[in-house]
Amino acid sequence: MTEKKIESKFYDRNYFKVRYVDNLQPYYRLVNLLEEMDLHKDDIVFDFGCGNGLLLKAFTEYGISVKQYSGIDFSVSAIEMAKEEASTRPDPGFPIQFENSDILAFCSSHPGQANAAFAMDFSEHVADQEWLDFLQSIYRSLDKNNGRLFLHTPNAEFLLEIMKRHNFILKQFPDHIAVRSGKENANLLKQAGFRKVTVRHIAHYIPLLKPLHLMRWLPGLGKFFKARLFIIAEK
Repeated sequence: MTEKKIESKFYDRNYFKVRYVDNLQPYYRLVNLLEEMDLHKDDIVFDFGCGNGLLLKAFTEYGISVKQYSGIDFSVSAIEMAKEEASTRPDPGFPIQFENSDILAFCSSHPGQANAAFAMDFSEHVADQEWLDFLQSIYRSLDKNNGRLFLHTPNAEFLLEIMKRHNFILKQFPDHIAVRSGKENANLLKQAGFRKVTVRHIAHYIPLLKPLHLMRWLPGLGKFFKARLFIIAEK
């Protein structure tokens, strides 16, 4: 269990420029997951840890229509960049807002309002107890009948993540303080109240590493070749 916490000032403009503007891979891994999201035109969407607005960009470019979109992030720089990027794009056809807010505060003021919440490439940046607190708040922000949370994150059981954890050849990103396994993620989601949790293992988004996913069927060793997790949690 990790208790480390990273301050919002770490996530400045340079951070988002290097990781998410100059590098297009995070955007296209979101695009590749659009088909799995099962979104509807009546969905109210909360995008937690929205960063510089990549999910909304994907919605706009690939014709995903929802009822309303809200992006929430505790980084002032992220929200500024998300607003700037959104202003350069065509009207998506639904209301959007970006809010610089703590997740607990935002969810407290929006109980039961969202049909779909997102935490894409976010959970690995948050220590265990804080993440559980966030999940419990997100759970309360979701509609009781059809609320669902979509989560994408690295898999702690993947060979390269194990190497990073032990500083063997590779080093972990300093902001990836809590990379978890599918089981660990599912346990936290169920502790937060989610009734049904579906964990899918997906291939790495880097072309050179993607073929490793084919080895996931190896008896006894397959779990070490499942790079990423896509999780759907339902109330």
